[in-house]
Formats: sequence, C-alpha cells, structure tokens
Amino acid sequence: MGFPKMDWFALPQPIQQVFMDRFGAPTAFEPTGDGRSPLLGTLHLPHGKRLFVKGLPEVHDQVDRLDLERRINPFVRRVTPGYRSRIVRAGWNILLFDYISDARYPLFTQAKDMRRILRSVRKIPTLKCKRSILPTATDRWRDFVRYPSDPDLLDGDVLLHTDFYWKNFLLREGLVYVLDWATACRGAAFIEAAMLLNRCIEYGLTIESAEAAVAKLPAWEAATDAAVDAFTWANLNRWHALLADLDVKRHRVMYRVAYEYATYRLGAHLVAGSFPPPRATDDPRNDQSPALTSAEVTM
Repeated sequence: MGFPKMDWFALPQPIQQVFMDRFGAPTAFEPTGDGRSPLLGTLHLPHGKRLFVKGLPEVHDQVDRLDLERRINPFVRRVTPGYRSRIVRAGWNILLFDYISDARYPLFTQAKDMRRILRSVRKIPTLKCKRSILPTATDRWRDFVRYPSDPDLLDGDVLLHTDFYWKNFLLREGLVYVLDWATACRGAAFIEAAMLLNRCIEYGLTIESAEAAVAKLPAWEAATDAAVDAFTWANLNRWHALLADLDVKRHRVMYRVAYEYATYRLGAHLVAGSFPPPRATDDPRNDQSPALTSAEVTM
C-alpha cells in the first residue's frame, strides 16, 4: 500500500497538539527523502534541539514494524539512538527518537569506516532482547529454503537486525549507530553476517573482499557450510519472490546481488538452472569508489 510523503505541518492538528504539549512548538521540519515511511525526517525545536520522527498511517501494512522498533529500543540502546515518545492520534502512528548531531553516513568502500561498521555489528548478537518481542528467522525464510530441513539451520536465539542499508548507519566520533530496527528478528547468528555481506557487494566490494570483511565477525567463522549454503539459497529465492511481486529498483538490485553471490558460492549451473538471470542494466556496483582488498579489512 503506497502513501504520499507527508510534511509534519500538514498532519492533523490533534497530532501537532500532543507534540507541543510534550516538547514545545517545532520551528521546522526537514524531511528525509528516500525512506519508505510517509513521515520521516527531523523536527527542529527551539534552542537548537532536534528529534527524529518516523510515522505511518495506522492502516499501513507495515505499521506492526513500527511497533517492533518501539518495543525493541530499550534493548538496543548501546548501538542506536534512544526512543523518546509515541503519538497515536488521528489515524497515525508516530515515533520520536533522539537526534544524532554532527554525524555522517559511513562508507562501505573506505577501510576505516568499514572497520567501524563491523565493530557495531559485532555488538548486536551480545544484546539481550525479550524473546517474545521478536519474530523468527525461520518464519521469515521458511518458504524460500531448498530442503525441508533447512529452516533448522536458520534457527537460533540471537538478536538480528537484518537490514544494513547504508543509510541505516550513522558515524559520529568514531562510533557507528545502527538505525531502523523494523525488520529485527531472532535466529542463527551467522545470518547477520550474511546480510551484511550482501550489502557490501551492493555497495562496491568484490565478493572476496566482502567475505573477508564478514570473516571478522565470530558468527561467520563459526557457521557451517551447510547453514551458509541454505541461507544463500533462501535469500536469493526470497528476493526473487519479492521482485516478482513488486518490480521496483531496490528489489532488482538486491536480486542481482543475491544471484551474484549464490552463483559464486553454490555454482553457476545450479543457480542458472533454478532462477532467471538479473537484467543486465541492474548493476548495483558503485564504480566511483574502489573496492577494498581483503588485506585492508581488519578489526
């Protein structure tokens, strides 16, 4: 279900009144352009204060993910901005978070930034979250595995973020914050490394360099070949299904990445015999940035 982007000051008055009662009158709203939430951006307050706002209409098909972000925040504050407040009024569900000032997006193709990303990702499996809050990795990928026993290889109790889109990281004073926990789940720890590996390939690293990067994560080193192979297949199959359901650029790009890595890991004959090739024009690589070599990616 698609919704147009919304300016804060165009929201119904009851929402704005609740906000003003809690925080005062905002002076400006700075939207974030490329997120999928209709309401996404920074609210400027008097005296230089700011809050980050994220909201969905209550009829949106992903409003449950917004609630997951709210409920998980107390458990992940070591690596993410703090949740401040929630407004449920006039058909909207809105979350407000601390704003991280003087920050920038880290670059996957810069060795120093990549090491900082890895340090934060390495913390995620150590965070303890209430089990009942999280959906499971087996439920998410169960319909996409190759063999009936494969879901067992994805099962686990480790907290997983699973969405390492480049704008879900913010770098400030050497610390990388991990944003947007809407697709968090629990499962086998190596899945987090596998998801990061796919994003590394998307953002310009070679497959060899991407593997070298995630090899610094203990869960990847401990994973069995059978488990990684099972997830590689399921990940490709899921992106294939998402692309078939909705043909948009982000699905085409991630299908191409998953296809490329599956071909490398599982073999061209198997992959090409089961999935259509990606379109030749959907090259996800960022050719403006040189790929890292494996020697550059060290903790």
